[in-house]
Amino acid sequence: NETMKKLHQIFVSTTHIYGSLTLDLHQNRFGATALFQ
Repeated sequence: NETMKKLHQIFVSTTHIYGSLTLDLHQNRFGATALFQ
């Protein structure tokens, strides 16, 4: 099914983007706390 493939690709890409975004946020927060300590 082509539409299912497309949906799956979109889902995978969006989850990847959100995952990297949350990782960046965590790293930035830890970096900021390390700076302030």
